[in-house]
Amino acid sequence: MLRFLAAAGLAARAANIRGLIRAAVTRAVVAAIGLIFVIAGAGFALFAGYIALVPWLGPIGTAGAIALGLLLVGLVLLFVARRSPRKPSSGFEGQASAGLKEQYERAARALGSGSPLTNPIVLLAGAALLAGFLMGRKQHKRD
Repeated sequence: MLRFLAAAGLAARAANIRGLIRAAVTRAVVAAIGLIFVIAGAGFALFAGYIALVPWLGPIGTAGAIALGLLLVGLVLLFVARRSPRKPSSGFEGQASAGLKEQYERAARALGSGSPLTNPIVLLAGAALLAGFLMGRKQHKRD
């Protein structure tokens, strides 16, 4: 009887893991599509700003102004990224049961490597790059 319960528990955990993986992949795909639209929108906004500023600053002045604005935004983002991270609050630990706390710590250890290869968006972008490369290759006919 205990073996049956252990097997049922294992099957339930496996189904839960599959569901979590499926949800993570779905979120990664939606995030990648959203990122594509954000980049396209930013490109169109920059072009519209360029067209709007050319009559006042000329083409060179407008290009310089946009470059300076992008440089400032990039430097601010780099400064924010380099700030030391805050210590996590202990509110979660007080509310979590022992099993949930253990699962959280295991997941944090697994994801805490800091490698970009653990990021699903990076993996999806790599897969898209590889697919684009393979689809873009010319097919040579052999006679």
